[in-house]
Amino acid sequence: MESGKDYLLKNLSDSIFEMMLKLDEQHNSSMCIYYTQELAAFLLGCKKEELPEKLNEFKTYAEKKLGRVDVETASDNRYGIRVYSNGIDIIMESNPRRFFLRQLIDTIRGRNCTLEQIKEIFAAESQDYVCEEIDDSEFQYVVYFKDESIDEYKYCFTFDVMGSYYHRLIDYDFDTIVHASHEGHLH
Repeated sequence: MESGKDYLLKNLSDSIFEMMLKLDEQHNSSMCIYYTQELAAFLLGCKKEELPEKLNEFKTYAEKKLGRVDVETASDNRYGIRVYSNGIDIIMESNPRRFFLRQLIDTIRGRNCTLEQIKEIFAAESQDYVCEEIDDSEFQYVVYFKDESIDEYKYCFTFDVMGSYYHRLIDYDFDTIVHASHEGHLH
């Protein structure tokens, strides 16, 4: 998807939808998603210096779709975009209730979750997916669909004595977190 207000709104909505599934769709009065300056600038397609102005424009844009939205600055200079109860409800009602993501979250919660189970969930959605072992201190595997119209995210998994967990990353985050810090070594 092309950078701009629509892309940031999609990313914000996707993040809230995922969090709501993790919380079994229970929420309080608001939810805040935090973005580094670099990621916010990437999603909006602007320079970091333009962020205050562009985020103010985004706030106005997002309020037309979700009702009240606030933009906050955290002490570490990340930007938080807060969506309130009505907006959360709009996101949940307008989302196609992806069975894939719900099944993935439910499976990863299982203490004995395996890579094979994860691959079965991806395969049920589309046989055209990639599963690669990655050379990263935090993640062991990356799994994603070749067709980004199914799901644009790269799912990075770890299976260890503490259980299993994943992070869902757009290409920008994947390249920044995994490739940049580890010279992109894929097995």
